[in-house]
Amino acid sequence: MDHLYMLVGDGAEWEDIVLYATEGEAIAASLKNKKIRIEIFKRDTAGAYRPTYNYYLNGELILTNMGL
Repeated sequence: MDHLYMLVGDGAEWEDIVLYATEGEAIAASLKNKKIRIEIFKRDTAGAYRPTYNYYLNGELILTNMGL
């Protein structure tokens, strides 16, 4: 698994955060929760997941040119 996807609403508490293992699940969740971003994390060479600063919003991939 090279990427993890995290649903993070503004002001979210820990129990509000949801992780998705596949891009398809992330896009579907993004379309269902149109105003909530799905942050993308990429696995590094040590096996840790690091933020890419890119995300899905309303099913659209938003690239920040900071990663991915």
